[in-house]
Amino acid sequence: MKHEIMTSLEVATCEDDIVNIDLNTIPDEALFQGGIHDQVDIGVLDDIPYIISDVSNNSNNSFPLGPRGPPPRKDDPGQYNFSVEIHSKDTHKKKFLFSHKLNRIYVNMETDFAVQFNWELVDLAVTQMYVRATVVFEDESQAEKRVERCIQHKLCSSDKGQDRVVSENVLRSSRPLGTNDVQYCGHPDDPDYWYSVLVQLPKPGREPCTHAFKFVCKNSCSTGINRRSIAVIFTLESASGSVLGRQTVGARVCSCTARDMCKDEEAEGARAARKRPRPAQSRLLKKIKLETVGDLPVDAETLTLPPLEIIGAKTVKTGLEVMLRMMEQAAHFHKHDQLAADGYQRRVASLRQYIDTLDAKPTKHASE
Repeated sequence: MKHEIMTSLEVATCEDDIVNIDLNTIPDEALFQGGIHDQVDIGVLDDIPYIISDVSNNSNNSFPLGPRGPPPRKDDPGQYNFSVEIHSKDTHKKKFLFSHKLNRIYVNMETDFAVQFNWELVDLAVTQMYVRATVVFEDESQAEKRVERCIQHKLCSSDKGQDRVVSENVLRSSRPLGTNDVQYCGHPDDPDYWYSVLVQLPKPGREPCTHAFKFVCKNSCSTGINRRSIAVIFTLESASGSVLGRQTVGARVCSCTARDMCKDEEAEGARAARKRPRPAQSRLLKKIKLETVGDLPVDAETLTLPPLEIIGAKTVKTGLEVMLRMMEQAAHFHKHDQLAADGYQRRVASLRQYIDTLDAKPTKHASE
């Protein structure tokens, strides 16, 4: 039995060529089980991603092709100044939160979260725009791997009979399946075709557009995301599939949104503090503690030095300054003995005067 809903289907290739497919040559099971790419024997289709989950639901729509291979991740507002906003301030019971510090949404599974898309209308010739949401792994070492739903959630009763391109995608539109302006893209049997959700936006205007999404798998699912960090790449696209803008938002699908967000923000703050360069510390002078030995005999004998021949005025001055400091310390130690203190002070003054005379003498150069 052949479908009578559509007799042909026009598909745009990556080079914007239009290929006409005769649906009467395709078995029923291929149309509704994701087999168009595999069943049609047309050479040009080798480069066409699988994007149609149910052709009967989208007979009047022309959607851009799904991306093949890891999508680019670098944020780029483009000429339309494209941006994405997620507001969670007024969320009931905090089922989803958004951390501006981490640029990451924390959301319960099966919880709708609204995403606002903003852009500036700079080209009046553009009559139709789309937003594509693609989930990727954040870690660069996992960047080549497609994000897929875990086995347990993929086989849940609510998804029985669903096309694999829908049931294996961790992200969904909050609108009912089969809605004309929502398309699920990807190829279940070819991991190089990445799963994405494509949303047709209202006709371009100056007002922002909002669309709600939901995750149908958790970060902790061992046979799926398996505790790896994920992000959602939102791209603004034209009807021909040209990317007009791109922004990435991190995501964590969990049960305790507030706890996990606070924990991650604290960890990020600690990492930033460790990376912050320490201010240069001023050089501190080491204090020397002077200690006196009370029970030892005090060396108070007065000695008169004989005439000595010493080479170098600096050498003489340095030696005399050492003697001066030692006698000053001894004088401080004997400050309560008036007789001894007077004797020290007299000799300290005499030695200091002699050192001053050395400073006053001009230095003779070797050439003289």
